Amino acid sequence: MGFNAKTEYGLVALLELVAVFPSSGILQVSQIASQQNIPDRYLEQMMISLRKAGILRSIRGPRGGYQLNRSPSEIALAEVINCLEGDTISAKTHTAIPIAIGVKPNNSEAP
Repeated sequence: MGFNAKTEYGLVALLELVAVFPSSGILQVSQIASQQNIPDRYLEQMMISLRKAGILRSIRGPRGGYQLNRSPSEIALAEVINCLEGDTISAKTHTAIPIAIGVKPNNSEAP
């Protein structure tokens, strides 16, 4: 399954935020955009969509930016894709694949 550019960029931005999550890190759109070579304005639109969906929270002020609104293990890949591409994946799969690489889903029995 291929993703459109909006979804691809959104997933890359989320992975940047996952990397700073353990330290309660906040990243500005300009930081993510320059690290990933994504146009600032385009990335800002995706971040707003993710914030409205409850995946991200925004922090105001000169040192503000975005951070994950909850643990990466609680954010399903399907939830992100549906937010950025529209409701394309059934709700049944929302808990199947967490966004954090190497993190088991909460309902997983696997080692």
